[in-house]
Amino acid sequence: MDIVNPVLPKAVPGPLWTKLSVPFENGTTSDAYVFQNASDGVRINSIWTTKEYDILIEKGVNIHFYNVWNP
Repeated sequence: MDIVNPVLPKAVPGPLWTKLSVPFENGTTSDAYVFQNASDGVRINSIWTTKEYDILIEKGVNIHFYNVWNP
């Protein structure tokens, strides 16, 4: 995504990321490692908040949270 994001129209990356991440989350069975931006927080309308988290919780996946601070 980092490579294609700069050249895509602003409306494309969100739906594209959803298409890529939801099947990945559905395939996760035991542990998920989540690195969150502790400097700015997690956006309430992010794909993580609206899709990925719910899938992992529903599947009973162990979520390991790590906070990352931007310098």
